[in-house]
Formats: sequence, structure tokens, C-alpha cells
Amino acid sequence: MRPESQDTSFSWDDFALKVNSELLANLGNFINRALSFLANNFGSVVPEMHLNDVDLELLAGIQEDSIEWDQQMDAVREKDAVRTVLAMSRRGNQYMQSQQPWVLIKGSEEDKKRAGTVIGVAANISYHLAVVLHPIMPEVAARIRSQCGLERLPAFSPHPMSYLKPGHKIGTPKPLFTKMESAKVAEWKARFGGSTNGTAAEPQKKGKGMHFSS
Repeated sequence: MRPESQDTSFSWDDFALKVNSELLANLGNFINRALSFLANNFGSVVPEMHLNDVDLELLAGIQEDSIEWDQQMDAVREKDAVRTVLAMSRRGNQYMQSQQPWVLIKGSEEDKKRAGTVIGVAANISYHLAVVLHPIMPEVAARIRSQCGLERLPAFSPHPMSYLKPGHKIGTPKPLFTKMESAKVAEWKARFGGSTNGTAAEPQKKGKGMHFSS
């Protein structure tokens, strides 16, 4: 990560909370749900997509977030940029919950086509999240890219539907993050110093002891 203009402090409690509630339950959950559904119900192949007003409203919101993210990165405001990335994945989770592709896939042929559109949109947003995560969390972005079945990340674009075309076959979905248990937090506190209730120097995220995936 690049140095940013905002003050940066590190709290073990805050770190564990963010991993569990934001990275795992929000970002990781959305991407794993989307790609796993695509793998299990469409043979890992992106289906044809026929966008309706709900889809277009979602994509417009993601595009607005993406433009804001780009401005935040230019201003070296990475904390704000991370919040914006999480807002994008939150939109994706809400979209999946409202459209319920797991129900649609069991319905009529039209319902199944709608499920294909929903999961195709969700898969493209998943890959878009890899693009915007790359400057901040490159290792996580690389895992998303691999799971989406692409060899390299494209240049940033605010348009989230320019990546995974119908007929594209994704890779193997895997959880991106694992829950940070209190015992692991205590172990890292002992290893890197500081207090679970206070602040400490931020551990090296690429160190041997810091892993976000299983």
C-alpha cells in the first residue's frame, strides 16, 4: 500500500472486526456466493444476460462508486477508497438478496434466464472488485482474478460490465478470507507487539504469519 495523507493507527480489535465483519462477511461473502453459484448452476460458464431496470440501477451505483474510488486514490486517501470498495460489495450483496437467484433457478425457463442475468452481473461486479482492490490489496485481487479465470487485470474502468462476457469460463471459487479468532489475535499481538485493546505498529500484511485465505 502507498503511504496516505490521513493519519494511520492500528488497533488489534479494529483489525479483527474489519476482517470478520467487512472483509469476510461483506466482500468475501459476496464474491464467494456469486462465483460458487455460477460454478454450481451454470457449469462455471457466464450465461447470457438481459439487463432490466434493477440491474441498470445497480450498475449505475457501482459506476458512481468507482468514479469516487478513482478520485480517492488520486488524492492518496486509501482508507476512504477501501470504504468505497466495501460499499460496492455491499451493493452486490443487497442485489443478490433482493433478486434471489437460488429461487429463480428452480422456476420457469424465464426465471432461470433471469437467474443467469443476476449471476452474470454479480460475477462481473466480483471481477470489478478485484480491479479496484489491486492497488490496495494486490494479493487478494490476484486471487479474485484467478477465481474469475483471467490471466491479468485490465486497466481501471468505472464500468463494471466490461470483463466477463457470456461464454467465459471462470476458475475454481474459494473463500478469500477466514474468520479471525480471538486466539489468533492474541498470537499476533504476542508476535508483533501491542495490545488487543490499544494500538500497535501495523504488522506486515505479507509476512509469513498473516494469511487472509485458507
